Amino acid sequence: MFIRRRANSSRVADQLPRHIIAGAVCRHSQPPGIAITDPDRIVRALDVFILMANFNLLLANFIGAGAAVWLSMQALKARHKFAVGLG
Repeated sequence: MFIRRRANSSRVADQLPRHIIAGAVCRHSQPPGIAITDPDRIVRALDVFILMANFNLLLANFIGAGAAVWLSMQALKARHKFAVGLG
């Protein structure tokens, strides 16, 4: 009887690391404190990269438009100074 208990206790000791590892893996697969049942609602890294790319493209377009307006205003000022200097 004593030998059986010892064999059972060794089985529990062998399974304990598996339970710890499985618990750690399952714990980190979802955000902490949130039980999400639908995996399509989880924000993935690819979603964040797509948002960053869209924001960077939008910002680049506004910077380009601002640079074009500034450059045309500078050209208009230079043309005005040149025309006034001739007359």
